[in-house]
Amino acid sequence: MKADKTMRIKAGDVVLVAVLLLCCAALFLAPHLKKQPGGLTAQLIVDGEVRETVVLSSLDGEVTRTVNGCTVVFSPNDARFESADCPDGLCVKQGRLKAAGDTAVCLPNRVVVTLIADGESTDGGKVDAVAY
Repeated sequence: MKADKTMRIKAGDVVLVAVLLLCCAALFLAPHLKKQPGGLTAQLIVDGEVRETVVLSSLDGEVTRTVNGCTVVFSPNDARFESADCPDGLCVKQGRLKAAGDTAVCLPNRVVVTLIADGESTDGGKVDAVAY
């Protein structure tokens, strides 16, 4: 009586692998499938105060603003820092902001660009959590 030492794939193994692959695909695709509840609004914040609010969906083309040495470009689908005179240029390297909640900051020049979903209000600087 010899034991068969070859491993065979069983039907249960195939089902398990298929379910795991579907779960992985769902987790990977879920962030990409979220729809924005309408358009996006960009806020240009300078020195902690909202300098300008731009409804991106209402733009026909690109709109450029230069503030504190930073050039910010707003377009119908995104916003971005095009250039900045800061030493590291990290704000420019952030790339295009395309989804609600995306934020890019030029810390040396105290300029912030953030996107919010249309219809959502900002919290006005209120604290949302405190850690001790």
